[in-house]
Amino acid sequence: MSTYTARQMTKLHKRLVLRLKNKVKKRLARADELGLPQWRPDASLPKLSSIITTMVEPLLEVEEHSQEAYDENCALVHLVSIGWNIANRPREEQDSLWQGYMLPFLNAFEDPESLAEDLRAIIDQKRADHHNDHRYVVGFSFNDLGHQYHIQAMSLPLNRDEFYYFIQHVVPQTTLA
Repeated sequence: MSTYTARQMTKLHKRLVLRLKNKVKKRLARADELGLPQWRPDASLPKLSSIITTMVEPLLEVEEHSQEAYDENCALVHLVSIGWNIANRPREEQDSLWQGYMLPFLNAFEDPESLAEDLRAIIDQKRADHHNDHRYVVGFSFNDLGHQYHIQAMSLPLNRDEFYYFIQHVVPQTTLA
């Protein structure tokens, strides 16, 4: 297995997300051609970036602004994003998604059991408070502004096949901790 620099990983992630965006664009165009109903973003939904920020804030290390704290906070945003996406899937798929895509990342943290509890609570909160929000987080930016962090989430409307493409090709390309 080859080793990638952070810059190469970012480029790879961007290419994979662009490929996914193109798949979604083609699907939406086909649905338009056939006159089929399709998902459209609901303008009344709150900004996904704000929701993800609210969910992840209690987990973030905000006092320290070192590279190590930044990397851990970035990983936490990634985990909350994975949790959001898992909560969008039918309940019968969620346990296998948790086992396959969340647990491997949790072991990089000091207290994976406590973090797992927090993330399950976040998934439950998503189901309860945002059950009609079917956007999938496909990327995010996380910036340390010195006095605070800024998170911007990017989302797409994914069908089942596109979601599984995303978690099989994009999520494994992301390195945590």
